[in-house]
This record gives sequence, structure tokens and C-alpha cells, in this order.
Amino acid sequence: MWCINVAAQPVVELVERGLKADSAGKYTEAIKLFDQAIALEPALAVLWYNRGVSRMHLKNYSLAVVDFNKTLYLDTAFIDAYYNRSLAYRYTGNYQFALADISTFIQANPNDISFLADRAELAIEIKEWDVAEKDLLQLRNAFLDDSEYAMMLLEVYQQTKKHQAALDVLNAEILRHPEYDFLYISRANVYHYMENYEKSLDEINIFLLNQPQNTTAIKLKADNYFYLKRFQEAAGIYDDLLLKDTANSNLLADYGHCLLQLGQYKKADSILTRSIRSRNESPAYAYLGRGIARFNLGLGNEACDDWWKSSRLGEARAAEYLKNNCSKENK
Repeated sequence: MWCINVAAQPVVELVERGLKADSAGKYTEAIKLFDQAIALEPALAVLWYNRGVSRMHLKNYSLAVVDFNKTLYLDTAFIDAYYNRSLAYRYTGNYQFALADISTFIQANPNDISFLADRAELAIEIKEWDVAEKDLLQLRNAFLDDSEYAMMLLEVYQQTKKHQAALDVLNAEILRHPEYDFLYISRANVYHYMENYEKSLDEINIFLLNQPQNTTAIKLKADNYFYLKRFQEAAGIYDDLLLKDTANSNLLADYGHCLLQLGQYKKADSILTRSIRSRNESPAYAYLGRGIARFNLGLGNEACDDWWKSSRLGEARAAEYLKNNCSKENK
């Protein structure tokens, strides 16, 4: 909001010219005009605020924060300065300050809930899940047809592992928008996390009718087969996927563990070694599996080395293998 609340005619003219220059995208010129106005009337909060906004437009966020600080020092009731300082803080990485400022602004504007979306977006960015959930629930109740808020809320529930709440959101969205394919794969993921692998498979099959080549869905289908102990079917899919993505370290790790279940220890050793060399995102899992493969191949010392590495990387199950199969010298 632009405000001109000054009495001195030269300052009024400078502000009007500054606002006009800013509106025309001439931000450097606007800042110079506000500089002149501030030199004449340094105690007027609105002058610092206007210069701060122009600095924001010029993406000079640190100096914008300085101007908004001065604005609020001169006039603590200048509410718009809290909103803009929140944006400036966010751009400079001062997220907690940004959250405090947007909260102050929202408290002063309780009847305009549209700003809750700004706070929710910021809260998601800094993983303040409770704040994001509260704001998004209010927005969703007010704007039932807005799928954007539903998807943001879904992200919060997925991050906080509130799987039933995530499922409720997806069910409601699918009723409203049955034509949106991505909702089905999202619901398949939720069912998978809830360990309802059969339902997850059902959702994937619906999704694959329209997107039969979607590798994410195909991979999830294999994962469901794995947890349903349908290891041969899972292995076939993993094998096919690796033909197209030979260096996918996570896919290699999952395939390797599937081969273990089929008793193909030599091949599992080779696949899991490839996963480790490809800098797997979860190397503890790959080392655990390779240790199992090598133990079954009669390579006890190498197996214990892998389990020791897996344990050091945070895999709790590796400790049991070490305890049951390895001497102290191997640990």
C-alpha cells in the first residue's frame, strides 16, 4: 500500500515523483527521489517505507530491511512494513524473523485470510509443520475448490507421516477431480506408507492405464510386490528398469535385496556392489544387503566388514548380524 502523509510541499512532490518512477520500473530513480525526501523529512515513516519497497523491487533486500526497520522504529503501527520486511527477511534467509513479521501482519489483519497462504508457504519452507497445517486447514475450509491448498496440506501430512490425514485429503480431491492422474499415484504412495500394499497396487494400475511408461509408478509397483513377498515379479520389474537406468544406485540397492530373497547371492553381491560404487543415497542399506549376500557365499570376513560399515552408517539391523555372526576381531 502506498501512502503519502506529508505536509511539506517539496516532500509531497518528491514522493509523487518517486512513486511514479517506481510504478514505471525506474527503481534507481525512485530511490534517489526518496533519498531527497528523507533528507528533508527524516522523521516521516512513510518515506523510509517507500524507499524500502523500491529497494525490494531492485532486489536489494538487505537495504530494504534497513528501511523497514526505520519505518517501524518511527511508527510501530505501520503494518504494511511488517509484511514487506517479512518478504525481505525471507529473501535474505532470515526465516524465523520472516515468520514473526508475517504473523504480526496477519494478527493485524484477521479478516483477510488470504495472507495465511504466504505464512503457510514460508512455514513449509522452514519445516514449521504445525504452523503450516493450521493455516492450510483454515484456507481449505474457506476455499474448498482450491486444489493448491489441498496439495500443500498433503505435503505437510506426508512430511509429518500423518498418512490417514493425507489419505483423507486425496480422497476428497479425487472426488472433485477424478481426471487428475497424479492424485492416484499420490494415493498409491500413501497406501504404500500405510503398508496397504494391495490397495497401493490397485491405485498404480489405475494410474498406469493412462501413463504406462511412468517409471516412478512402475518402481512403486515393484516395491509393493517386494513387500507382498512376490519377489519374482518384483525382480522382473527392477531388471527391466535397470535396462533403461543402469546407474540408478537406489534402484540397484532395491534390486539387490530382492535377489537376496530369491537366494541369488552371487548376483545380489554384484548388484549391491554396483549400488555402493554409484554413491547410493542409503549406503547403509546396500552394505547390509551385500553383507548378507557375502555371508551366504561363505565370505564371512567380508560380510562382517560390510555389516560393520552398515552399522556405522546408521542401519540398526546390521548390529544384530554382527552380534550373531561375527567375532570381536571382525567387528
